[in-house]
Amino acid sequence: MIILPSPAVASWFDAGWKYRRPLAALWEAERGRGDELATAEFYANGLARPNGADIRVTTDDGRLVASHVLMSGPGDRFAIVFALVRDVQKYYIYFGNDNPPPPRPDLADVKYDCGLLLESKVLPGSAPVNNAQQLREAWEASPELIGRTILDSPMLGINPFGPQTRIVSKVSGSLVAPFDGQYALAMTVDARGLVLIDGKPLLFATSGPADARFRATVNLARGRHEFVLYHAALGGWGRFTVAWMRPGGRFFEGISRAYVGAPVRCTVGAMEELHGGLVADFSVQYAGECFFAEHYSHRYRFAARPSIPVDRLQLRWDFGDGQTSTAAEPEHVYLADGTYTVTLTAVIGANRNIQSNRLVVSRDWEHTDKPPADEPPKQSLIVQSYDAATMPAAWLTWSTWLFERAGNLDDMTITARLLAALAHHDDPTSALGAMQDAAAALDRAGRPEIAFALWANVPDQSDLQPGAAEQLAWRLLWERGEFGRAAGVLEPRASQADNDVKRLYGQALLLSGQAEAGRKILESLPPGGDPAHRAAVGGAQARTIEFYITEKDAAAAEQAWQRWQQLYPADFLDGYSVLLRTRILELKKCDLAAANLARAFASAVPNSAYAPQLLDRASKLLAATDPAGSQALHKLLQQRYPEDPLSQR
Repeated sequence: MIILPSPAVASWFDAGWKYRRPLAALWEAERGRGDELATAEFYANGLARPNGADIRVTTDDGRLVASHVLMSGPGDRFAIVFALVRDVQKYYIYFGNDNPPPPRPDLADVKYDCGLLLESKVLPGSAPVNNAQQLREAWEASPELIGRTILDSPMLGINPFGPQTRIVSKVSGSLVAPFDGQYALAMTVDARGLVLIDGKPLLFATSGPADARFRATVNLARGRHEFVLYHAALGGWGRFTVAWMRPGGRFFEGISRAYVGAPVRCTVGAMEELHGGLVADFSVQYAGECFFAEHYSHRYRFAARPSIPVDRLQLRWDFGDGQTSTAAEPEHVYLADGTYTVTLTAVIGANRNIQSNRLVVSRDWEHTDKPPADEPPKQSLIVQSYDAATMPAAWLTWSTWLFERAGNLDDMTITARLLAALAHHDDPTSALGAMQDAAAALDRAGRPEIAFALWANVPDQSDLQPGAAEQLAWRLLWERGEFGRAAGVLEPRASQADNDVKRLYGQALLLSGQAEAGRKILESLPPGGDPAHRAAVGGAQARTIEFYITEKDAAAAEQAWQRWQQLYPADFLDGYSVLLRTRILELKKCDLAAANLARAFASAVPNSAYAPQLLDRASKLLAATDPAGSQALHKLLQQRYPEDPLSQR
C-alpha cells in the first residue's frame, strides 16, 4: 500500500479554502517601507470561482494581506496584485471556497502607490473623445472591461490584452517628485490623452509626432502626488508616453520606475490540496508563435508539477485537440486559436488524480512587440507526431500549410489527403488554398501523380467545388492529355461556374472531339483585356512565353500562358498558344500529354495555320515510345498538307 503525504492542516489559513499555491516574492523584505506591491499569474485548474471572488493571499504564517484580482480569465488563468509585508518573502494564494465570506474592507484592494494600474475598456464607436471631458466620460460610460495590469512607467507601446484597436484606458497611481519646483510634462499619444495631477487636469494631447509639442507645467512639492492618465486609441497600436523635465533640467526624459514604483513579480509554486495527497498539477508557458499563410500557430510548454516526484508516476496528457502525451514536460503546438481543456492524469498504484485547465490559445499579446518567434520547421517537428485522424477537422488546413512551409512533404500529403476527403470545411477558401500549395509543392518535388490524386479524391458534393474540379480538369488537360475525362469533370458545373471554368470546359470539349461546342464557348467568353489591343497583347504574351521556354522556366512560362488565355480565350482557336503549350509540356517531361494535345488540336481545328507543325511535333514526340503511332501521324500530315515542307521530311 502506498501512503501519500499530505500538508499539515495546522498551517492552512482556513479550512473553507480547499486549495492553495505558494508564492515566492524576490525582494529585500527587511527593507520594506509598507507600500510595496507584488503581482502573480497562475492557473486555478478550474477550481476557483469564475470571477475570482474566493481568491485570498496570506503570509506564510496565515495572515491575510490586501489583494485584488486584476484579471479573471481568459480561461482558468488569473492575475492578482497584493501588498507585501516587511520581512516576509513567502506567501500563499488560496482558492476553492464555494461560499467565501467577503474580505475585510481594508483588504479588498491595494493602494496603488507602487506601480500604475492600467485598466482598459472597449471604446464604443459612437463615443466622442475630442476633449478632456469627453475622454473621461467615455471611460466612465464604457461597461466592457478588456483587462487590468500594472505598469512601471507611464508608457505603453501595445495593447497587452488582445487585438482590440478601439479602446479607452485609465492609468492611476502615484508620481514621486524628487524635489520642490516647477516640472514640465509632455505627452505623445496615438489618438487622445489626458493627464491629471492631484485631481487637476493638466495636459490634453491628440495624435501627433513623438515630440514635446503637447506640454504643460506644474509646481510640485517634494513627495508623492496622485497621477491619473486617460487614453483613447482609435486604431493601430494605441501608444502613449508621458515624459517630464525636472526643475533645472534642459531636456525631457522618460519617467522611470523609480518615480512611480515597480511591483515585484512572484514565482508561483505547485498547487496543494487541503487533506490531499496526490495532486496532478502542471504549469503552462507560452513558448513561441509561428506565422504562415496569414495565420498564427502557437507552441506551449507544459510541465507536470505533482505533489510527489514525477519519476514515481504514470502521466497522461490530453491537450484538448485530440492529441496526448506521456512526457513529464511536453511541448505542444496548437494550430488555431481557441479554448482547449488541457488535462493531466497522474497515477501511482491505486491512487489517481486528474487536473484540468481551460487554456485560451492566442498570441501572447503582452509581448507582441517582441514575440517569441518560431519558424515552420520547428513547429512541424512537433506536429508531425500528431495523429492527423484525431485532430480537429479545421486543423487539417493549417497542418497542411505548416508542413508545406517546412518542406515536410510526406506529412503534408497525409493531412492534405484527409483535407481533400472532407465534404465540409470551416473555411473552404483557406482549405482550397492549402490544397493548391500542397499540390504545387508536390509538383516541384517531382511527385505530380500524388498531386493529381489529391484533386481526384475531392467528393463531388464537397464545398471545395467547383475549384477542385477546375484543378483536376486542368491537370487532366495540361499534364495527362485526358481531354474527354476533363470535359466530364467540368460538365456538371460549367453552366453556373466562373469564366475560368467555362474556358477550361470549352478547351476540353474542343480537344475531345466536340470542336463546334468548344468553339462556341470560347468565342462567347468576354475578353479580359481591351479587344483593340488583342493582337499586340497576345503577341507580347507569346514572346514572353517563348523567352521562359528558352530559359527552361516552365513555371513562369505556364503562368504567362494562363494569363494569355484569361485575357483572350478565343486566341486558343488560333493554334499558336497550343503549340507553345506543347513546348511547356515537353519542358515538364510530359511528352505523351504534349503529343496528345498536338494531335487533338490538329484534328479539331484542321484549318489552323499551326496544324501541320502540331502534327509534326506529335509525330516526333511519339517516335521513341510509339513508332507506329508516330508513323501514322506523319502519314496524316502528308495526306492533309502535302504542300507543307514538314510533310516532305
